[in-house]
Amino acid sequence: MPPLSRPDGSSKPGESNDRPIGLILCGGQSSRMGREKGLVPLAKSSESESDGTFVDNAIALLRPFVSDVYLSLREEQASLYESRVEGCKQVRFIFDESVASGPLRGLLSAHRAMPEASILLLAVDMIRLQGRHIQALLEREEPENEKRSACYRHASGHYEPLIAYYRSDDLHRIAKWSAASPQAGLSYWLQKLRIAALPISDAEAPFFASQNSELKINRIDR
Repeated sequence: MPPLSRPDGSSKPGESNDRPIGLILCGGQSSRMGREKGLVPLAKSSESESDGTFVDNAIALLRPFVSDVYLSLREEQASLYESRVEGCKQVRFIFDESVASGPLRGLLSAHRAMPEASILLLAVDMIRLQGRHIQALLEREEPENEKRSACYRHASGHYEPLIAYYRSDDLHRIAKWSAASPQAGLSYWLQKLRIAALPISDAEAPFFASQNSELKINRIDR
């Protein structure tokens, strides 16, 4: 299992509390973007939490809601993020294992490293999300003594897996299911869970878009 690591060389995770850990997915190939997605500069605006890079924005967005922030990376990305990201002195890295594909790989790699942790997952390219979206996800009303994982649901009925709260017991279930059916993706497993799903209105839908190409970024900047 790859070590949890900081750029300063320390490897012991911080003590957990009632908050989940924050996990930012940065391990994709960025083929549509054409460059390392997490390191794309992001101009300061009313829709962003930082005037640094995509990953700086994601770190700033998650930090108020989690005990620690982790970056999900391929090992060969580590040197890039160590040297170029403002917030990386305060985060740890978790390297992808060959446990699944796509976003599920990063999530299950983190779960294997910290099996008792609940995880607040965020894709690095969801740059328009705001703190109120995270807060609503974590503070949703539930029946007394009932704790569930939570995600958002698009008007189409599609569950949004890339900004979601995953309880550790549900992560155990997903890991078991995925081992038996490795071809299935994260969205599929969300449908099997008894998950709390918050609807995304038409007005809010643009905040949940992935900005995974230069064209989309240019449209936001105008």
